[in-house]
Amino acid sequence: MTKSVPLTHDGGDFSPAPFRVVAAWPAPAFAENVAVGPDGSVFVTLHSSNRIDRYDPKTSETSVFAELPAPPMGLAFDETGSLWVTGSVMNKPPGYIWKVSAKGDVQHWTDIPEGGFMNGCAVHPNGRELLVCESLSSRILSIDLRQLVVCLA
Repeated sequence: MTKSVPLTHDGGDFSPAPFRVVAAWPAPAFAENVAVGPDGSVFVTLHSSNRIDRYDPKTSETSVFAELPAPPMGLAFDETGSLWVTGSVMNKPPGYIWKVSAKGDVQHWTDIPEGGFMNGCAVHPNGRELLVCESLSSRILSIDLRQLVVCLA
């Protein structure tokens, strides 16, 4: 066991939190984001491989869940268990939004013409909007999931 050494910063002394590795990918894998599914499985975007992998905490196994036509970045589950995914080729618009079923079937939802870095996303508590961070423009996009309307915040 590694000895914890207190570190100092403006907020006072602290020690690193204990952790354990539950999944790993060989270099040069670029794991970008995670989301926990309704059954407790952990979904990970692999930007470098254009896919989403699923880690099952019950079996400790990792498997390919969905393959995408461009690098995925953000992940968010809605109340029905559908997985919303943002993605883009870095600095090369457009950005993409996909909806992925519980079985891993990918449905292209919409393009974001100016989206060059479609980073994180979250389903709004109202369940009708997907909030997306477009990092190149420093904007949050609100996408109406019922009508495919994109609003710039």
